[in-house]
Amino acid sequence: MTLTTVILNDPELGRLLGKRGTTSDITLYNRKMGEEIFIFVEPSQEKLGALLQAIAMADAAIVRVDALTPEIGEMLLALDMLGKKQGLLILDGVVKEQVLPVLRGTVAEGYAIVERDFNAIITELRGFSHESRPPCRVEVDHAFTVKSVGTVVLGNVKGGKIEKHMKLTLLPQGREVLVRSIQIQDENVAHAEAGDRVGLALKGIDSREIERGAVLTPEPESFSVSREVELDFTPCPYFRGELKTGIKCMLSAGLSYRAAVIKDLYEADDNKLRLVVEAERHVVLIPGVSIVIARPEVRGLRLAGSGSVV
Repeated sequence: MTLTTVILNDPELGRLLGKRGTTSDITLYNRKMGEEIFIFVEPSQEKLGALLQAIAMADAAIVRVDALTPEIGEMLLALDMLGKKQGLLILDGVVKEQVLPVLRGTVAEGYAIVERDFNAIITELRGFSHESRPPCRVEVDHAFTVKSVGTVVLGNVKGGKIEKHMKLTLLPQGREVLVRSIQIQDENVAHAEAGDRVGLALKGIDSREIERGAVLTPEPESFSVSREVELDFTPCPYFRGELKTGIKCMLSAGLSYRAAVIKDLYEADDNKLRLVVEAERHVVLIPGVSIVIARPEVRGLRLAGSGSVV
């Protein structure tokens, strides 16, 4: 079993739980215990994009609550918008009765409270499962070139099975690539399944052409790639910024985080709110994955709302 967990508001916890690995605006920690692999993802606390991407990568969450601050509130709302129902809370200097009103109505209402202890956390995580939904794909979070190997991407298999020598399509480019080799925890394997975190050596593409949010799939017909996105949109009731035609925003879809402009906002015939945005570059739209609209420059809560593609 492999489980990927995002750590929020606790910059030291990753070191307690695993060995430090890939580091950028998102830092990953790894722990292998027999047949169990635990991946911990820690985003830069200053970057909203990294926060949303790290949550999108994860199957579960650990949130340290040390005060009832707007920053903690934003993290909890992001988890709710992205539907992360599996999670743990570490209470530090606050008690359960203080926190419950903030959690009410969000996915975090169902999170268990746990001590900040390695064994206690791992025991709880063992009760969780990795997210798996079709179509077959790897969602890429890092890409680089390795001498004598070539292009390597890191990412999570979110659905299906990836095999060595399989031909995949890289989206949004639509380029065909070949999987030369697969590694899990630095060991060569013949295949990887949903839940696994992998390193793929690819033939047919330069690493400089791949960015975070790219998708590798044998089923490109199952995805939409577009600059214009129309959402069945639910505004966040705590957002105080403007949402109107012409306003600039950020669109977070899977691991993509794109500058965009609001083109339209209207009430449809079914009495649902529709939001139409145009991103600066093409976005891979993953079936069933919520999209978040944000305005990072707004004071206070920066999450304007979320929705599904119409």
